[in-house]
Amino acid sequence: MHAAFRKDILRTIRGNLKRFVAIVVITILGTAMFSGLKAGCDDLRAAADDFYDSQNLFDARVLSTLGITQGDVDALSELEGVEFAEGGYSETAYVKVAGERASVDVKALSDSGFNEPYLVEGGLPEAPGEVAVTAGYLKDSGKSIGDTLQLEAAEDENNEVFERCDYTVVGTVIDPMEVNNAEGSMSFRAASSSDYAFFVTPDNVTADTFAVAYVRLAGASELLCYSAEYDDVVAEATDRIDAIRDERAQARTDEVVGDALAQVEDGEREAQESFDEAEQAFADGQKEIDDGRAELADGQAELDAGRQDLIDGQAEIDANRQTLIDSQAELDAGLAQLNANSETIEDLRSQLPAMEEELKRGQETYDAALKQVQDGRAQIEAAYQSARDTVNQRFKDNWDTYLNEMMAQGFTEDQATAMLEQLHTQALEEAEAEVAQQTADFANSLDKAEQELASNAVELEEGWNGLATAQEAVKSYDENRKLLEDSQARIDDGWAQLYAGQDEIDSGWAELYAGQDELDAGAAELEDGQRELDEQRADYEREKADALAELADARAEVEDIDPATWYIQDRSSLSGYSSIESDADSIEALGTAFPIIFLVVAILVSLTAITRLVEEQRGLIGTYKSLGFAKHQVYAKYLIYALSACLVGGIIGNVFGFVLLPLFLFTVFDVMYVLPGYPILYNVASGLFGILLFVVAIGGSAFLSCRSEIHQTPADLLRPKVPKFGSRIFLERIPAIWRRLSFLNKVTARNLFRYKKRFFMTVAGIMGCTALIVCAFVIKDSVALMAPEQYESIDQYDIMAVVDADDLDSVTDGLAADDRVADLTRVLIDSGEVGNGEDSVDAQIIAAPDCATLEGYVAMTDASGTALSLPTEGMLVTNNASQVLGLEQGADAVLQDSSLEQRSARVVGVSQSYLGNYAYLSQASYEKLFGAGSYAPNAVLVQLTDDTDGPAFADELSQDSTYFSVVSTREMEDSFASSFALINTVVLVILVTAAALAFTVLFTLSTTNISERERELATIKVLGFRRGEVHHYVNKETLILTAIGIAFGLVAGPPLGGVLLGSLNMPGIAFPNHIEWYSMVISAVLPFAFALVVNLITNRTLDRIDMIGALKSVE
Repeated sequence: MHAAFRKDILRTIRGNLKRFVAIVVITILGTAMFSGLKAGCDDLRAAADDFYDSQNLFDARVLSTLGITQGDVDALSELEGVEFAEGGYSETAYVKVAGERASVDVKALSDSGFNEPYLVEGGLPEAPGEVAVTAGYLKDSGKSIGDTLQLEAAEDENNEVFERCDYTVVGTVIDPMEVNNAEGSMSFRAASSSDYAFFVTPDNVTADTFAVAYVRLAGASELLCYSAEYDDVVAEATDRIDAIRDERAQARTDEVVGDALAQVEDGEREAQESFDEAEQAFADGQKEIDDGRAELADGQAELDAGRQDLIDGQAEIDANRQTLIDSQAELDAGLAQLNANSETIEDLRSQLPAMEEELKRGQETYDAALKQVQDGRAQIEAAYQSARDTVNQRFKDNWDTYLNEMMAQGFTEDQATAMLEQLHTQALEEAEAEVAQQTADFANSLDKAEQELASNAVELEEGWNGLATAQEAVKSYDENRKLLEDSQARIDDGWAQLYAGQDEIDSGWAELYAGQDELDAGAAELEDGQRELDEQRADYEREKADALAELADARAEVEDIDPATWYIQDRSSLSGYSSIESDADSIEALGTAFPIIFLVVAILVSLTAITRLVEEQRGLIGTYKSLGFAKHQVYAKYLIYALSACLVGGIIGNVFGFVLLPLFLFTVFDVMYVLPGYPILYNVASGLFGILLFVVAIGGSAFLSCRSEIHQTPADLLRPKVPKFGSRIFLERIPAIWRRLSFLNKVTARNLFRYKKRFFMTVAGIMGCTALIVCAFVIKDSVALMAPEQYESIDQYDIMAVVDADDLDSVTDGLAADDRVADLTRVLIDSGEVGNGEDSVDAQIIAAPDCATLEGYVAMTDASGTALSLPTEGMLVTNNASQVLGLEQGADAVLQDSSLEQRSARVVGVSQSYLGNYAYLSQASYEKLFGAGSYAPNAVLVQLTDDTDGPAFADELSQDSTYFSVVSTREMEDSFASSFALINTVVLVILVTAAALAFTVLFTLSTTNISERERELATIKVLGFRRGEVHHYVNKETLILTAIGIAFGLVAGPPLGGVLLGSLNMPGIAFPNHIEWYSMVISAVLPFAFALVVNLITNRTLDRIDMIGALKSVE
């Protein structure tokens, strides 16, 4: 190739740099999406594979319903392709974490390093009583390395695999069997997983048999565990294991049955020995009772003879008693008569001294009073005499004086003497009257005293007479009593003799009664002994019957022991392993679907850009051909132009795809998984294929763009291209519309429909970009809808609480009495699997009692929204399990419970569910599958009042160790977003790339449009169109084409989103196909906004059009 030709190629690239960059950008986006999402998935798989290999994770494992023996392990070791096999110990136990009960998988470390936990901090257990825990336990419990923990005792000690003692935490680890990050809400991905994992030494194992056998396959570690080659190796090994399954299961069954039969026979022998000993003891006891009864009969005969003697003696005593009674009666009559007055006599007797003394005192008082009266009378008389003496003495002493005075007054002596004598008499009377007046009271009192004395004198006389009479009566009474007392003494002697005889009789009776009591006591004792013996015999018979029944039941249980069943599992049984595989497959599905859209858009853009480039260089191509350049040389120029852009874009896209995009995804993987690290790998084949895909597509577009021009003659190429013949567009055939359009609108309409290639390219490009944006929002809105649909519309209960079946009654009563509980129902909940015979998925089994339904708690509807009811036979499964396993209505499925019991069940309906797989049964259907009486409800679904905080109520219940687990649907809904960080990240990548693609498409097509019409635009500018009118003239077409593309994209987007959602085959998840109206608006606004931005950018190109140069150019 000539140097000038090479320079022309470089000049072409520089001169058409925008088109070149557009092809580069589209290639970058396409190859980055194609290689980046796949590379991130490959890096995730490689990180998991490296981690599994470094920790010697098993390639296959075998579980058995009757445990694994060393013989089973040895048989597995001898199989072809098995490098190593080892038995393992594990147990699901419970611990207290912040006052709540949490489940934990306890595992014993392998001596050979099988399934070795990845050490994060500290060390691995080396001595008994040491434990390594996952980091989540330390975070939730607040403990640290060096602290101790205790495992709760198992309900059945026979099921305990590990010692219950204090364990010291020595390190934190990552469990290679569970790499899902437990910090997120991932419960629907692993329905049976525990909260934490603990690792202890084998020294703490108490079980006799292994819980599981782990198998490592020869050459498997050299293969990528997610590859088809690895799956083939594992499938071949599991087929070989399956070949010995029945033999080893039968051997284990025979061993268990033999041991059980030996135990039953030992029990029967020991029971028979106990029965014989008991029968002999009963016979001896009965003999002792019979001998005692004979002795009692002899004693009773002796007592009866003694009783007759006592009766005769009592008759004689009774006759003597009657005689004494009669004598006593006569005596009592006399005594009664005497006693009738005894109280009076005795009172009289007791009163005699007092009466006599009182009479004496009365006599003395009378005498003294009489003397006082007499003395008083003498005193009065003396007072009279003293008064008379005083008057007499006065008159005697003054007689002469009085006489002279009176005579001096004219009276004669006789008159005076007479008057004086009269006065003397009057004075005496006055003196006596005065004395009488002065002693009147005293005289009266003396009169009264004399009267009383007279009365007292009579009373004294009577008293003395009464005293004499009383003394005579007392004397007579005493004499009569003496006679009666003598008679009583004689009677008393008779009674004494009688009493003595009676005492002898009574003593005899007492001895007889004592003997009778002894006999009665002996008889009662014998009866008690007989009754006790009878009761013991009855108890013995019952216990014997119970023991025989238990032995019969034990023998029946031995006969009914289900044969051992081997369950052969590979790594896909691990939820973390399956999650990585499903997540990687889902992302790869997106990484495969979206680049196709980018490829189609790249082809359209390339066709448009290179076709315009070839048309612009039509004359140059004619010159090349005139100068003798061959067709392939001319082809080479444009192919090199296109392929250079592809190579540049491909290389940059691979850098983005294999480095930057995986690094971005790693941040999301860190949230989802607990893998130690992620390698950055470069898949040469994938990188080259991505570049080659766009090279072929864009190169083919370039070839097609050049083909028609290059095959023309140089003369034709050097002449201007003949313009296309104009024709009327469809709107021109509708005069009613066409006449109402303005001139510019008519020109716009003609430009839109006459340039059909540009119309198709623009509309198709915008439609693809809009559809991508709609797809992203479909995924986003569908994921956002899942939580409220699942936890509000489908799971209508607020709380699911799981307890021991024996505690359900008390728990239900307590919840029913709580004012915050509006309603509740009992159910059976178990963790299990639903399968189709080949594959299976984890599922939660929910069985409602026959007396209740799940209406109001779980909405069971089919795809059409028709309500489903619990079947009496078979089961309902959810749509994800139906889709993944191909279980349609009427299909036979395999249902496995937590004890690994498998039953075949008919699918009678498919219920809608978005998160998690469920199997719904009634009590009747459950017992038909697992046996009568097997239904034991162990959980309660609770509806709370509107004002009750569900998560807080759940936390409160979790503090009670009675509850195994308490789940709040509100809390599950709130924490749902963290589970889909990966999907949201992919949605963000899609939105960004779709936006970039839309911008690139619009910019490329707009610049190409301007380039094609540069002469036309120069003409209208020369004709006087202002700058704004020119902008409006061109931009209007772009916006109309954009709007049409958006409309088609909005129609095509939701179905395309549904297809992409269907490709996200994530376990336990069924995506609804949903998009919100505002997401549709955003999907329409974004491309239109890009169109406006592109118009702003291309307006500068319009402003820089050289009108003179454009009009001089030859087209």
